[in-house]
Amino acid sequence: MSAPSPPTSDASSTPNSLESTYNPSNKYYFSGKMIVLLVEKTSFRVHQDLLIRSSQIFADTLMVPDGENNSQTLDGHPVIQLTDTEEEWDIFLDVFYGSVEADSLEDTSLGNVLRIANKYIFNKISKTCESYLQQKVFPYDRTSGHWFSNYIPYVKIVLEHNLLYMMPQAFYEAASLEVTEIITLFKKTRPELLVKFLAGRDKIATVVAGFAADGISGFLEGGCTVQDESCSGIDAFLHYTTKMAPQWRTRYEPLAELQSIVSGAEIDRLCNTCREKVGQASVSFQAEIWADLPSVFGLAESWAELQKYRIE
Repeated sequence: MSAPSPPTSDASSTPNSLESTYNPSNKYYFSGKMIVLLVEKTSFRVHQDLLIRSSQIFADTLMVPDGENNSQTLDGHPVIQLTDTEEEWDIFLDVFYGSVEADSLEDTSLGNVLRIANKYIFNKISKTCESYLQQKVFPYDRTSGHWFSNYIPYVKIVLEHNLLYMMPQAFYEAASLEVTEIITLFKKTRPELLVKFLAGRDKIATVVAGFAADGISGFLEGGCTVQDESCSGIDAFLHYTTKMAPQWRTRYEPLAELQSIVSGAEIDRLCNTCREKVGQASVSFQAEIWADLPSVFGLAESWAELQKYRIE
């Protein structure tokens, strides 16, 4: 079998004729230039064009005329010395080049990526990280229970980057920490917000007791409508709230506390009708607590007011 013939030379396929036929894309026509980022003891050789188009900081740094750049080179490429950590840039470049999705990151890696993205104004990656935080960790409509075993690493991310529209959720999760842990957390991130946080934390501690008082009033007005002999109605609820009051005053998770009331399992001597009534009142009160979180912590009057701080 004979070897295939080489392609026939044609004047129309020469570089000069192609350049006159095709116009370079304004979006995807990279120069092929590389830049080396020096981070601690590690060097990262990356595409200069991609950095320029993705980051305002790198665009300002690298778009200077030839001859004004740093004269140092590595492997024939210009270098930039950075003061970040190798760990931060390693995971950031994984996200930047698409080998890792931002919404798959654990808390430490997510914090590292967001730190680099915000510092060098990679707005698209910043928005992706923040969207993940809001949708998966601190959603606006979460009114009960816990989805993560430990929210505090994510709270640190919100505080470090001053993500105001997620601050009420972060404050709520931090409220259950010991005072010494709280002081350490805020000193390392946002010491100027500590007073607001502590004032709101004090209010959070009184929430369930307030619900209990309202709930008792509700029972007094309605009573047990089915006349179930096994139902103690208001007496059962009084017994439960009296027993729980000392614990409520030392705990700072009213949504979880109210969720246990919703289930009704902890309140003895209530008929199904009264148990359902308490549950409905608990659900309604959970929604009120969540709606009031921004004002409880002195951050804003409403969730809507905080939306203006989101990256668009």
